[in-house]
Amino acid sequence: MFGIHSCEALAAVIGPLVEVPATITLVNMAPRFQPYFVKTRAEEVQLAGQRN
Repeated sequence: MFGIHSCEALAAVIGPLVEVPATITLVNMAPRFQPYFVKTRAEEVQLAGQRN
């Protein structure tokens, strides 16, 4: 059923070998990009003042 030549077996082996390092890389990169996505309270107040 899921022998050595099956696509399922290949996906079960290769998938984690690609997915785990990619996920670890993204987790390690996240703090570097945090300033682009997370605003401080002072920045939010300043932006709100500019909108009005």
